[in-house]
Formats: sequence, C-alpha cells, structure tokens
Amino acid sequence: MTDAVARTPETKDEKPQDAAVNPTSTQPAAPADNSVEPQPSKPQPVKTKPQRRAPTIDESAEALESQGENYLYGRGVQADCGRAGKSLLAAAAHSSLKAQSVLGTMYATGHCVTRDVPAAYRWFAKALHQDPGNVRLQRDLEVLWQQMTPEEREIAAKTGP
Repeated sequence: MTDAVARTPETKDEKPQDAAVNPTSTQPAAPADNSVEPQPSKPQPVKTKPQRRAPTIDESAEALESQGENYLYGRGVQADCGRAGKSLLAAAAHSSLKAQSVLGTMYATGHCVTRDVPAAYRWFAKALHQDPGNVRLQRDLEVLWQQMTPEEREIAAKTGP
C-alpha cells in the first residue's frame, strides 16, 4: 500500500484542529477579541456638603441665650460668669426676652455680677416692654420697686427700657 491515502480527523493519530488555527477550515474564524464589554455602571450619588444657611437673628439670640445659661449654671460646661454675661448680653442686644429676664435676675440676686437693683429693674422693664402681658415680669418689677431706695428708684426711672 502506498502512503497516498488521505487521512481524516477520524484516524487515530490526528486530532481535530481548531478552525481559528487551521486556515484551511471551512468554518469562519471567531474574532480573537479578548476585551470585556463594559458593563453599564450605576450612577454614583454625588456627595456634597450640606449647605449651611446663616442663622436668623432669632436663632442666633436663642443660641446665645442658651449658651449663656449653660455657662451661668454650669450645664454641660464649667460654670463661667464671664462667658455667661457675654453671651446673655449679646442675646439681649438681639432683643431676646429670655436673656433680658435672666440678666434682670442676675442683677437682682447678685449671681455672677455685683447686685444692682436699678440694673435688674431696667432689664426686667426691657423684657416687659416686649411682652406687656407677662404677669411674672410685672410682679418682679413690683418686688424690685419695693426693695429700692429712693435714690435707686430715681436711677431706675432715668434710664428706662
């Protein structure tokens, strides 16, 4: 026999060849693209810092008044009469009724300040001017008026609210 016999892949010595490697194959070659198709990405939320708005006068006065009382009574902080007075005066300058009342109490009792009944009277009068129907403030003013000497009454009357 001659070696002219053509071998087919069915013969035991040969293995079928891949069509991409064998250019004589009748099957079309597959593209050799090894890249991975990009997956659609989920939009990531944009992280932004929260916008801070400027506090209103009422919020500023309320925060100052609260801070002043915290320092006055040592709530959550070391008691500090200087800081208390500074915060309360700033809040009172913003027409904080509560800060004005607290300042009146401070001067009436001498807590953190030198007792000054005319000054206490003026602070209570300023607060009452903002809230004319406040019975407590009216009573405080009456009590202070009774405690004052004629000279103190004159001082308190001259420097009204």
